Amino acid sequence: MKCGSDQRFLPSRRGIITTAAWSVPLIAASTTVPAMAASTREGISADVGLFVQVADAQWDDPYDTIFGVTSFAGRAADPSGTAPYAERDHATPRGFVARGAGTFTPGGTVTFGGLDGYGGAGLFVSMPKASDGSWLPGRTYLAQGAAVEVEYLVTFTNDPPYEPITWVGGRSDAFPAMPAGGNAHRAGLQGADVTGTFGPGTITGRQWRGTQTFRFTSDLLVKDVNRPYAQILTSHQPVYYTEHGPDSMQVTMKITHGIVIVEPDGLPRQVLRPAGTTVTATLSRNDPPGKPAGP
Repeated sequence: MKCGSDQRFLPSRRGIITTAAWSVPLIAASTTVPAMAASTREGISADVGLFVQVADAQWDDPYDTIFGVTSFAGRAADPSGTAPYAERDHATPRGFVARGAGTFTPGGTVTFGGLDGYGGAGLFVSMPKASDGSWLPGRTYLAQGAAVEVEYLVTFTNDPPYEPITWVGGRSDAFPAMPAGGNAHRAGLQGADVTGTFGPGTITGRQWRGTQTFRFTSDLLVKDVNRPYAQILTSHQPVYYTEHGPDSMQVTMKITHGIVIVEPDGLPRQVLRPAGTTVTATLSRNDPPGKPAGP
């Protein structure tokens, strides 16, 4: 499946209409983990980062929204990927609320309406850089064989727990590299070949849980100081609901395996091992409006 075929996941309503469970305002919380940087005795470093945004695309319509993690809805102007309840457009019935976590690359989501923004979910690596933060000629790459896990924990109160509409346990989708389509800061919209696989979903009490696994089948490479980031988007395999049945969605991304090679021109090559890097974002309706919990 190609990245552009996300349209097959466009929203459709659940067959059973529930009561207006979202009369309680939704609010967002997250734990933010910055991009890691490895430094050498020469003062050379490179960044490896994760980012995730949980979004509610149509806050005030409980039966026609996109609530979850996608590459095609949820673009925010804020580089944190956050759009608080207090800042939404109160003049219209279709407000947008999101909570982001991690370090977003500039324009770290699919372009919508001709504009880049911050949103979706994914991983990036940067060019080698000097101790003063300037980019150095050379290259950085996350080697083929790396893996990222994305875990979803969805909590319900009024509805029995059910899985997101896009979830099909055991299904794998291939997302080829897309070298074209990057903005001024990215080496590409999707910088490597990646395969995403849905694991089995489970229900415990009032919660549904599921895990996606993304495996790199080519290197994620960046080698142009004028485009110092290369990224992939796990949100090309979207996970979302089309109505406000859930009370909250918590999303945790983790690099489970990977080796990053930093090769500045004329300087020793460095090896980074970012396995264990984690970021978590939560969108919840259990706190007062306008006062997001967390950082």
